[in-house]
Amino acid sequence: LKLQGSARFDIRIAAGEPFRVEGTKLFMRSVDGAFLIQQENKGEQAVVSTNRGVVIFGYDEKNTWVVEAGEKGIYANGKIELERPSN
Repeated sequence: LKLQGSARFDIRIAAGEPFRVEGTKLFMRSVDGAFLIQQENKGEQAVVSTNRGVVIFGYDEKNTWVVEAGEKGIYANGKIELERPSN
C-alpha cells in the first residue's frame, strides 16, 4: 500500500506476509498491530506510533527500527529517533 499523508491501521493477520505501507520516505510493516502514520511536508517529517503490537519501519530493509506499543518513531531532517515512555 502506498500512502501520502496520514492514516491509522489495525492489522490482524494470523499467518503470512506482513502488511506493508510505503510512505513518501519510509516504509512500515506489521503482522499484528495497530499503528498511526503521520506524514507532513511531503514526507520530510513523519511519526509512526503504535498502541498494540510491533511496527518495523525504516528507510530500507537494511536500516530498520522497531516501535513497540506506546512508543513513537520520529523521522525528521533525514534522521530517525525513537521516543519511549519514561517509567
